[in-house]
Amino acid sequence: MGAKSSIEWTDASWTPIRARVKEDAADIARARGYASLVQILEARKPNGELRVPPGKIGPHCEHCSPGCENCYSETNNGRCLPANGTGLPFDRRVRDLVDLFLDETILVQPLHWKRPRRIFVCSQTDLFGDFVADEMIDRVCAVMALCPQHTLQVLTKRAERMWEYFWSPDVRYRIAATAEVLGRRLVPRWANHVWKSPSSIWPMYNVWLGVSVEDVERKARMRFLRSTPAAVRFVSFEPLIEELGELDLRGIDLAIWGGESGPGARPCDLEWIRNGMKQAKRDGCLNFVKQVGAHPYPGRLGSGRMPEIAFKHRKGGDPAEWPEDLRVREAPGTKL
Repeated sequence: MGAKSSIEWTDASWTPIRARVKEDAADIARARGYASLVQILEARKPNGELRVPPGKIGPHCEHCSPGCENCYSETNNGRCLPANGTGLPFDRRVRDLVDLFLDETILVQPLHWKRPRRIFVCSQTDLFGDFVADEMIDRVCAVMALCPQHTLQVLTKRAERMWEYFWSPDVRYRIAATAEVLGRRLVPRWANHVWKSPSSIWPMYNVWLGVSVEDVERKARMRFLRSTPAAVRFVSFEPLIEELGELDLRGIDLAIWGGESGPGARPCDLEWIRNGMKQAKRDGCLNFVKQVGAHPYPGRLGSGRMPEIAFKHRKGGDPAEWPEDLRVREAPGTKL
């Protein structure tokens, strides 16, 4: 998390929403019958220290669909990394054991990045999870508004909550008021100019809004995205875990395609990506192929007649190894 990111479609990541393990987390877990979490909270290192001590800080999120099954953020959080991990899983029970807060130092980081860049917002969690208060979202959006030099990319699996938030009657004025307070303290040269008339710059011109779609059932998220006010709308079809069939990508600016990688990665058929890309092009939507995944197949997945492709790159992330028609990395306003 910080000024640089290895994710191919962005330049930096930024997750100001954090979780702190409560002082009495183990007692709460025990009282509520969360046996597996009690084990985690009472586990000790060889030197006798608690592996997850009270006050430990890291990201928090909660699984909501099959695309969450092999979450990279949860894997890192489970490792309890020194600077970024609570050691707890991403499930609803953990919400009872942590205090969610906005890290003020991280919150203002983009204001100090002078070089324009694309920033993946809340890459370690979901800004529109129901565990995130509207006031937190207001403050994150206010910082985005105060960064006209950057492009902010918001990706969610909670498409309906995002739709409801941006259609709230007073949302632009709440963001404006929050930005004015922050701006006077941090960037007065921008605040008054940018937020002089909130209505005139809606939707936020430097913000992309996107949803993740991993299977047929989750295609419904695109309906909410299509009617959400946004300067740029994008869909991340990653991890793509099944054939999506007919797609309607009208009103969507960018489709990002990717197979799953990492431990337990599920297979991805290149024909699923290829068929989706054709429909995106038909509907005037740009395509960006991020990776083909750790277990790519050339077609007819599951037939037993087409073996897995053995690419050298462990994530299937080297375009030089792909079929030529998949080597596409477009983005609104540029080619990456």
